[in-house]
Amino acid sequence: MKTTPINFVSPINFVCPECGSEILEEVSIGIVQYTDVTGIRAGGELEYDGNTYSEGGDFDGYQCHACHFEIPVDGPEQLLEWIANQNDEDEKPKNLVEWFDVNNFDHIKAYNHLLIHGCWPEDFLPEDIEIPNVWQVGLANKLANAYVEESYRAHEI
Repeated sequence: MKTTPINFVSPINFVCPECGSEILEEVSIGIVQYTDVTGIRAGGELEYDGNTYSEGGDFDGYQCHACHFEIPVDGPEQLLEWIANQNDEDEKPKNLVEWFDVNNFDHIKAYNHLLIHGCWPEDFLPEDIEIPNVWQVGLANKLANAYVEESYRAHEI
């Protein structure tokens, strides 16, 4: 009996230092892409079935899917090293979204202060905290998820 080896793929632990997104994209240029067209709408707009394939193209780099932050590396080996360095908590100052604790009532009070006064309370944020460009979206998402989880737990019996 012939067996086929299974190639296990480890998830990549990418977190964008600008916006906190966890989706990494590889960018290629000079690529030819083919997409199956399945119909045409009355206004002339084409409809596609999602089957897309491509050929050719040259590697151009890696970037964040959400904010297009370009990762400063030249290939996969450097990418793995860059991600490992980003995940080293001793070398990386935390960004606001990662640092904010939805279970810490002092953080919730500070967020309420922000809503009322338009600024964080004095001396609330650590001096070395990074504030990504889209921190509001990340923080709102984190707070909304915590609310949904708490609401769900409250209704479980």
